[in-house]
Amino acid sequence: MAPPAPPPARPKLPPIARAALLLDMDGTLLDIAPTPEAVVVPPDLIASLRALRARLDGALAVISGRPVEQVEALLPDTAPAIAGAAPAMPKLDGACYNTVAPGYSFSLSGIYQPKDDIFAEIEGSGFTSPLDAPREMRMREAEQAQSWYKAITVETFG
Repeated sequence: MAPPAPPPARPKLPPIARAALLLDMDGTLLDIAPTPEAVVVPPDLIASLRALRARLDGALAVISGRPVEQVEALLPDTAPAIAGAAPAMPKLDGACYNTVAPGYSFSLSGIYQPKDDIFAEIEGSGFTSPLDAPREMRMREAEQAQSWYKAITVETFG
């Protein structure tokens, strides 16, 4: 009798630099509690999510049925993207790519919210490319800048 055939090979996961993670909050990142207000954030979870966000170059999202403000309060400065119940107040994300030379760009971003009849940046929400970023990051930002520019000009001029 022949031995059983080996299971089919699983496809390889992409390198972490090309991956994105979408994580559910209640029941996955946080244990279910008797009431939503009673959830406990494990002491090392915030630091772990921030490290993961950095490793994924920001490609991290948290998904929840809670209002976005509650997710942000429970998991501050961890995920650039949060999918949840609509926020009480709209937030706008602004990003700018700056190409200094071919293949060399940097980016700036911030999240803004209405305040006193103007849009004000939410403290701590901004991002600037690190000054000492490796050449690969600058090249990736140059590609993003070029893609952004093309998309904007096509939308504007057809």
